[in-house]
Amino acid sequence: MELDAVVLGAGPAGLSTAAALARRGGSVVVLEPAARAGGAIMTVRESGWRVELGPNTLQLESEADAKIIGELGLAGEMIEADARGGRRLIAHGGELHALTSDPRSLLRSGLLTTGGKLRLLGEVLQSRGGFEGETVRAFAERRFGIEAADRLVDPVVNGIFAGDPGRLVLEHAFPSLARAESEHRSVILGLRRADASQRRIASFPGGLSRLTETMVAQLPPSALRLSTTATLIRRGPGGWDVAWRSADGTEDGAR
Repeated sequence: MELDAVVLGAGPAGLSTAAALARRGGSVVVLEPAARAGGAIMTVRESGWRVELGPNTLQLESEADAKIIGELGLAGEMIEADARGGRRLIAHGGELHALTSDPRSLLRSGLLTTGGKLRLLGEVLQSRGGFEGETVRAFAERRFGIEAADRLVDPVVNGIFAGDPGRLVLEHAFPSLARAESEHRSVILGLRRADASQRRIASFPGGLSRLTETMVAQLPPSALRLSTTATLIRRGPGGWDVAWRSADGTEDGAR
């Protein structure tokens, strides 16, 4: 068959790309080895309860992010957190540590040791550093220390991405942090000077799975191939040749 694109993986990025192509009239197939779509996003709804087994919020870093939500028709459903209030709970050492948007809450909590707090505060004295493609984990260790990276940054990253901070690239995952260091030298000082109203954290009444379910609904019938693995990706004279095999042994392909 002739296709405009074959997307590997039915996570948020793959589904977003495929849905955008489909809305513009493109022909696309999405190959997903797992038996479900959504990738790291997984919402369980049971007996009136809603539990996120993956990321629990969206972080909107730019107008481009908001545009994607709008194109999916979900702008009216989105629920944004008030950046000025609320508590975030981080479990460590058998206890829950409550943090707010006020940096002093971290200093008053028992999440970090005295040494860890001093290392964190020392960030304001550091010079600029980093490199292209630096991971979130490497950035956190360099700017805030290993303890803060373990106990503070890693839980926050898991709550937003449900991903490995050692594999996520800072400039793509948290561009605001990269800008804070670049423009203000100190990340802490840069964030304090930034407009808190621009930090948008959101979800949906039905949970984050509402996002990926909407993307799947915008795909053409049979475009999503679950339990299917790519077996060949080869560039030929007329374009790319892609072949795949489903769990029942059925084979197919496209150019």
